[in-house]
Amino acid sequence: MMGDAELALRWLENAVAAGWRKYNIQRHDPRWASLVNDERYRAIMERVKTDVERQRIEVDQIDAGEDLPAPIENG
Repeated sequence: MMGDAELALRWLENAVAAGWRKYNIQRHDPRWASLVNDERYRAIMERVKTDVERQRIEVDQIDAGEDLPAPIENG
């Protein structure tokens, strides 16, 4: 896909649709540097970032609502 922005964006879109959410790794990957200023790339990455943040909030809310028993001390 190197040098073919259309193909790269199509594969990225397919990966996102399949559940790919490695936003933090992707944004530092030099293989994608040529697309950093492409509005389509930025829109895809923003969608992924928003979804990752939404999931983090959901997990935090679940964790906050759980009433887990205290650990048993070994005597």
